[in-house]
Amino acid sequence: MIQTMQEANYWLASRPFGTREGIEHFEKLLDRIDHPEKNTEMIHIAGTNGKGSTLSFLRGMLQKTGFRVGSFISPHIEKINERIAIDDQPISDHDFIRLVVFLQPIVLTLDEAEGKVTATQFEILTAMAFLYFDEKKVDLALIEVGLGGLSDSTNVISPLLTAITTIGLDHMEVLGDTIEKIAAQKAGVIKEQVPVVTGKIPDSALAVIAEKALTQQAPR
Repeated sequence: MIQTMQEANYWLASRPFGTREGIEHFEKLLDRIDHPEKNTEMIHIAGTNGKGSTLSFLRGMLQKTGFRVGSFISPHIEKINERIAIDDQPISDHDFIRLVVFLQPIVLTLDEAEGKVTATQFEILTAMAFLYFDEKKVDLALIEVGLGGLSDSTNVISPLLTAITTIGLDHMEVLGDTIEKIAAQKAGVIKEQVPVVTGKIPDSALAVIAEKALTQQAPR
């Protein structure tokens, strides 16, 4: 059994890295842990740049008004615990290890059932964040997209608000080779009738976002 942070990190590092097409496979993991993401109010933050600073500003404002705020970010700077935090305090080693120990047999059983390696590192970390925020009963969780938006594991949530900070030419090998294609991927986080706010975005990309918001009847 995993007992140390080194062992927890080693197991996570053994899982596939990166984003896969679609989020249906991640839903299978969430099915097995009773969808903890449905028990917490969330704000979803996407964009090429500015996700981290937007999250920090929001967290600071919400904490000042008395909210207990969870945050899920990527990547971390010094220690993986930074990715999952409450009121800017990273998850403890004890809780991190405990959640890895809880999820490991579930993930391995899913691997066996599917006949292949299933959940990625990022998907497992996302599931850990959802479980942690549900356990600790935060008032609100700020969820930062890992990569893109449409196929990102964080896109399983039904947020109160969606933010798209900026659109630029990033991860073109995954998201597309034009600003419009990348905008379409990031606009994939827009949910039906969920308000969306945008930052400084080029007109051609903003048009893609506006069209998606219109089809989803999402106020902007």
